[in-house]
Order: sequence, then C-alpha cells, then structure tokens
Amino acid sequence: MKENNVIFEKDAIKKFFQQIKQYNKVFILTSPTPKEKFLPLISNLLKENNVTFWTYCLPKNATCTSENVLKACSFVKGASVVVALGAGTVADTAKIVSKKLSLPCVIVPTTITHFGIFSSCAVLCDAIPKIIETEKPTKVYLDERIINESPEQFITSTLCFSLGLLEHVFALETQSLIAGEQNVNLQEIKSKIKKIEELCGWLSLSNSFAILNLMDYVFDLSSLVSFKIENSALMLSNLINCSTLKHNFGEKYLLCGQVLLKCYSNFLKQKLILPKNIPEREKILQILSKKTDFFHVSTEIEEIFNRYILKTNYLLNQNLQFKIQASRIKLVEKCLEKQVNISKFRGKLFALNSNSKRLRMIDENELFSSLEILPVFSSSLLPSLLSRYGYLNVV
Repeated sequence: MKENNVIFEKDAIKKFFQQIKQYNKVFILTSPTPKEKFLPLISNLLKENNVTFWTYCLPKNATCTSENVLKACSFVKGASVVVALGAGTVADTAKIVSKKLSLPCVIVPTTITHFGIFSSCAVLCDAIPKIIETEKPTKVYLDERIINESPEQFITSTLCFSLGLLEHVFALETQSLIAGEQNVNLQEIKSKIKKIEELCGWLSLSNSFAILNLMDYVFDLSSLVSFKIENSALMLSNLINCSTLKHNFGEKYLLCGQVLLKCYSNFLKQKLILPKNIPEREKILQILSKKTDFFHVSTEIEEIFNRYILKTNYLLNQNLQFKIQASRIKLVEKCLEKQVNISKFRGKLFALNSNSKRLRMIDENELFSSLEILPVFSSSLLPSLLSRYGYLNVV
C-alpha cells in the first residue's frame, strides 16, 4: 500500500470530507456502535458539503458472511464509492462489496483493530471460513482522536491478534527450510511483533501512547505479511464457536495459534516422520458428508477432495520427507521458542487485567476437534503435511 493511502493523524476525518466530495453518490456501511457515536457528525458534515449519501447498518454482533455481503450489495444501488465506518467486520464486508461491484473502498476505522483495515484480503465467516482476496482500500482515514477512544477489550484483542502471527511466522520459516520458499521478510515481521509485545508494559503507564503506537505497528505488519498463503490460525479461529470467545477474535486467534504450535512440536518430535493412514477417497467423502450443510452441491465436495489429494500427493515425496527429518531439531526449537513467547505474553496480559478470566484458555479438545476440517481448506504447508501423515484427526 502506498504511504499516502493511509492518513493517520489528529484531523484525519477532515481530510476524509475533502476527499469524499469528489464522489457523486456515497454509500456508507456501518454497525450499531459507530452509527450511534460517529454517524450523526459525519452525516451533518456531508449534508453541509452537499454530498448525496445513504447508509446501511449491519445487525448487532454481525460477522462478515455471504448473507451480510449480499444484503449490503443490495443497498449500494448507484453509489460511486463504498465507505466503511466501523471496525474489522465492517471493513471486511465493505472490501468484499467493493470488489464485487468494482467500486473504490474508503475505510474510516472507529476503533483499534487488526490489520484487516489495511490489507487486500477479508475473512468470510460462513459455515466454512474463507479468506477472500480483495483490493486494498483506496484510502484509510485513521483519526487519532477516534482511535484513542478504543475500549480496552479491543486493545487487548489487537495485541492478541498481532502475537498470534507467531504461528504464521513459524509456518513461513518451516516452508523456507523445507521447500526453500520465502515470500516475506521474516526478520522484519518478528521485529514488529516484538515491539508490539513490549507495548503491553506501556498500557499501564500511558494508554494513549500504547494505542497510537500499536496502530503504527499494525499498519507496518500489514505491509509485511502476505496472505497469499492462508494463515491456518486465522482459519481455525473462525471455526471455533465458543460462547466465552465468540466475539473476541484476537484472543481466539492467539489461542488457536498456541494449539497449532503444540501440534507442530508434538509432530516434529517423532523419531520417524513417515506417511501413515493415507486418506482414501471414501474416508474423506464420509467426513465431508457429515458437514453437508457446508456445501451447496455434491460436485463441490468432489472438487475439494480432488484438490486435496493433488496437493498432498505433490507435497508428500521422498525429498520433502528427507528435508523434514534433517531440519526437525531446528524446527522444534523455533516452535518451542514461539510457544514460550506466547505464554509470556499472556502472562503480561493477565497481570494488566484485574479480571483474569478475560484471557482464560478454552477446552483444547474443542480446538483439536475443529482441526479435522482445517487441512482440507487451508493452503498453509504445515497443516497439509500433518494431516497427510495422519497426525491430525482427518482419517
């Protein structure tokens, strides 16, 4: 993303009004809280500037689903720009809508959130979560005064999301060691994550300082991390439907990353890494048939199965097995290092929050049971390998 595409300053909202004048008709997508807190002010200023606009408000606690995307699309009508006024769900929905309708997308975040507001992807939270490739937002207007009003739970959630990237970093490091592929600068990513972790200490001293710097680092991460490779923790966190974490995406992401790292370390500690229980067509179809509500037609199951077999057959070859065995010690060390890092980070958050239940661990069995479907839909290297070796609960 070009630097001037993100306006991050005290009066960013004023620049938003200057920019939005160039569009004839403006469609604003929002959600209940930003509608109540910020939409009246924005509406008045748009009227004063003779800008034609209309709005659609997502339901309370809505997620970015195909249904909500279609509803939003139906309200766009003849708009010349889509404006997202809100947080992650609003931004993701707006990016998909603008992609579908070939319209520019402008985002006005109303709270601190993960880097979905900057990136060229969105998470579609249907029965089977999908990462949708979109265009990067035309403009992002981060007003410091608005971001400073972010509730503490969003700050914690954003910190958790950022540290959850350690699982993604491990997957990329493993891919680099085994397959010789590396599309991102891992050292820069780890450096940014380290700085984000250090911000925990500042939360107890200066809330404002921590929030503004956290947004800077999240923006930097958005420029470094490539989601061309699906982040397995991101996929898994959307599969979990646990009441205690249902609406806290960041904490779910951190916990799912922690569980996946545990999977990796357990698998890599095995003395022999050899294929076993190679899934057969009937077995896969039987598993998928239990999830028939996930699919519209039977041919979709067939296509998913064929892609899965083609991909894993390619990955599972003698040369790859040799590389895994040769790199096992190094991989285990890196994996354990990131597990320890996450544990320390969670400890810091416990210390900062008087209500320690905020970051309680949910039943790991629930997370592991969700892993059975993850490898079929994720293109991340490690989950595919683990499932093919029969380690995850796929066969």
